[in-house]
Amino acid sequence: MSDYLNVLPLALLTRMVRTNDTLMALVPLLEDPPWVRRRNKKTEKFIGNVWTAVEPRDRLRLTQHDAQVRSKLASVNGCDSLYTHAAFST
Repeated sequence: MSDYLNVLPLALLTRMVRTNDTLMALVPLLEDPPWVRRRNKKTEKFIGNVWTAVEPRDRLRLTQHDAQVRSKLASVNGCDSLYTHAAFST
């Protein structure tokens, strides 16, 4: 998404960032990811279209889903000027 910011109309970009807050809508996916579940006291992650048991030592290893969400949040190349601290104080 951030790769094409320079070709998006300014009205659309403003609506995505200020009105709909698209980037911040991704935060709940990091807090409670739907691709991770606990079953029978074991952690499972959705990897390669199947639920896979994850060893305790690999619990914090990023999956493709984790990496995609984190990269979207990190890639605010042109959006950072649209965010202000005042927007988050309300």
